[in-house]
Amino acid sequence: MSHKDHNAKKAKTRRPLFFVLLGILLFATAGVLIADRTQTHTSIAPAPRAYHYVARQSFDNSVHYQQSSFFSSTPGAANTAYLSDLTDTINSQLHYTFHGSEPTDLQYTYSVKALIQSIYGSRTSDDSAANVWSQQYTLLEPVDGSRKTDSLKLTPTVTIPFTDYKQKSEQFKNAFSAAVTSQLVVTFTVHVSGTFNNTPFDDNKTSTITMPLDQEVYKLATKYLNQEQHDVIPAKSLRLADVITRYEIAVATALIIAGMACSMYGIRKQIIKSPHQRELEKIYRYHDGIIIKAHRLTNLANKNVVMVQSFEDLLNIEEEIKAPIIASKVSDATTHFLITRDDIVYVYTLGDPVPFKPPTDSGKPPTPPATPPQNFRRVSG
Repeated sequence: MSHKDHNAKKAKTRRPLFFVLLGILLFATAGVLIADRTQTHTSIAPAPRAYHYVARQSFDNSVHYQQSSFFSSTPGAANTAYLSDLTDTINSQLHYTFHGSEPTDLQYTYSVKALIQSIYGSRTSDDSAANVWSQQYTLLEPVDGSRKTDSLKLTPTVTIPFTDYKQKSEQFKNAFSAAVTSQLVVTFTVHVSGTFNNTPFDDNKTSTITMPLDQEVYKLATKYLNQEQHDVIPAKSLRLADVITRYEIAVATALIIAGMACSMYGIRKQIIKSPHQRELEKIYRYHDGIIIKAHRLTNLANKNVVMVQSFEDLLNIEEEIKAPIIASKVSDATTHFLITRDDIVYVYTLGDPVPFKPPTDSGKPPTPPATPPQNFRRVSG
């Protein structure tokens, strides 16, 4: 491994401190952002009042008969079922009222459509009924308007040509001898919208009148929401979560999460490990491929020992002579890293210094230190 590669990996060991500092910076930025927004809005006036509105609906329907000796132009007021063959037209009027807690600008639109349906199966069961043919007609084109008020009343009124629609459904049924049943659905649509204290609101209502077209006696089935009320809450509030905009909350949250992640990455496991253990794990992490871990102390009898000052020096020797590095644990606070070549041993001590006394033969002077490889720069021993 070259000096350049080793220095690059050594630089990585300083990253934990960088991430800790980065995490602190992100926390501080998030705190400044929240404090600034809070201070900016502390002088805001009390929260704006809410807007309350009530929407009500009801129907007025009147059936008109053709000339008959049994009835006048209309059936009796107490009648709730009608004769299909006598029915000519049906007048229908929807009463829609909107009442707000105070005047505001309101926009409204309403329309009425009629739909003839020829159905196969039972009309009372949505699962078994299937639409075979349908035809839609516009009874009232959309009516738009606007008004500043606290009370709005809309009364869309239409005349339903019952006889014409009945004839059209019978023509389809007879033309194909289809075993279908027919019905007419008249749909009233009302939409009222407005804005109060920069907070928009909408009220949408859909009401229907349904009647069979192929029964001798029929009834009108109306479906509508009789009354509904709502409160429009302004977007502003004195609470911190409402004072800070959604964008600022998202930014502050992201900064806090990023700060926590950086800090955790930077200090993970560092506070419970000794410097020796951290450095040892770093060496194993970056150079595991060239290190052999010994289970017991290496026997250095009859070896010439050369002590080196740093693990980088040992890497230079390993690169020069292409021999593996042997890791030998001396104690929990000391580890020896060795490279053996013939009768020479190069040793780097990590952790607490432990006197390294190579054994000598009795009565013989110690063998002088060996000379490092030719291309290896001299290190102190």
